[in-house]
Amino acid sequence: MINGDNDSINNVIVFLHDFFDSFIEYNYVIELILKKSPNYKILMLNFPGQAYTIFSKDKSYTNYYLTEMIDSLFYHLSFEKKIINPKKDVF
Repeated sequence: MINGDNDSINNVIVFLHDFFDSFIEYNYVIELILKKSPNYKILMLNFPGQAYTIFSKDKSYTNYYLTEMIDSLFYHLSFEKKIINPKKDVF
């Protein structure tokens, strides 16, 4: 959940795609979602090594590392009150 400018709670879609794709390839899907559901917020990101990213060729981007990276991002967004943790799980 994201706290909007007007302090209302909005739904959030976190868009994590296949490693061999890029979120840029899915812009049309995102546009359709936002047209039908204007109160939704969408978080899209590419992992290091995917298209349009800068990364170190000397670093190993393991699943554990990528999981820590996503967890840190969610923690930061929660701390900054950009994402509000729901009181119950929503799937």
